[in-house]
Amino acid sequence: MWYCHILIAYLLRPFFQETFECFAEGSREAFEENGGVAEIYRLDNLTPVVTKILKGGRETTKKFKSFQNHYGFKVHFCNPASGWEKGSVESTNSHLKRKLESDIAVGDLVFTSLDSFRVFVHETCRKLNNAEGVTEAFQNEQLCALPQTAFESYQTSIAKVSKYSTVVVGNEGHRYSAPSTYVGCRIEVRTYPAKVVLLFQGQVIATHNRIYSDNKKVSIQIEHVINELCRKPGVAQEWKYKDILFEHPVWNLFYQRMRSQRDEQSCIKEFLKCLALTTEYGRQNVTVAMQLLEEQGGLLTSDKLKAIVTNDAFDPMDIRPIRRNLVEYDELLRRKVR
Repeated sequence: MWYCHILIAYLLRPFFQETFECFAEGSREAFEENGGVAEIYRLDNLTPVVTKILKGGRETTKKFKSFQNHYGFKVHFCNPASGWEKGSVESTNSHLKRKLESDIAVGDLVFTSLDSFRVFVHETCRKLNNAEGVTEAFQNEQLCALPQTAFESYQTSIAKVSKYSTVVVGNEGHRYSAPSTYVGCRIEVRTYPAKVVLLFQGQVIATHNRIYSDNKKVSIQIEHVINELCRKPGVAQEWKYKDILFEHPVWNLFYQRMRSQRDEQSCIKEFLKCLALTTEYGRQNVTVAMQLLEEQGGLLTSDKLKAIVTNDAFDPMDIRPIRRNLVEYDELLRRKVR
């Protein structure tokens, strides 16, 4: 988790990891909230920023140099193991941490996502700035104008798409899926604080939410692999990541119902055809259509499912007007008159 203390205002930005992209993203958001960039910033010897400590200076990463040049500020690095050089910053961080912990405990607060926690942290800082007169004092700061474009906070790497249509990203070893048409290709991976973007020849081919976990996990989008699985339905039963086929409870129930109607081999083949509709019509539409088809009863097929998704399931001539009991409206009118 990063705590960005900029100038004299309370500004915090929580993140899952201490990486360059998180540092850059938090700093960029702080610059934008401040409405400008200070001439000089004091920094710790952060691993994502400093590669070597030299006498009278620092050797910094290429990404940090690019970030610094983009915003045009100077930097003063603190000496190692010299906490007294930034005592005010350390005390402010301790004050803010105690305030956050106290509000969470008193309010018995639970956060279901990083975004919801960030909203809480931002609101806490805003209240402190207003209560202590920081906001008014901050307006007197002389800041340099922001550049016309924001710095894109990401790390870049190259990865090869495996036979399972996945790429390994970062030292964590998490896997992310790419469309099966790119199996064997080398693609660019851009790792942002909250997302992972895959590109081929400069074009975005996939976007995933970034995984944060100590255990190796996978993020596979069914649309990336379903066409290949439809070509080889027998492979799906032994597929390493076959759980993705049943990731939605509705999909799993739909498959179980299909299994009760036909043999397993023909079932998986027909079920894959149903999931293939997500590539054209979207997950939500296909999922809702599965529920509607189950309610109708009868044999579950991909053709029937597609008919519902495309609104071709019913003949408009079969629609009959709803009969209303007009006596109910007469009763409402009498009540108004009274």
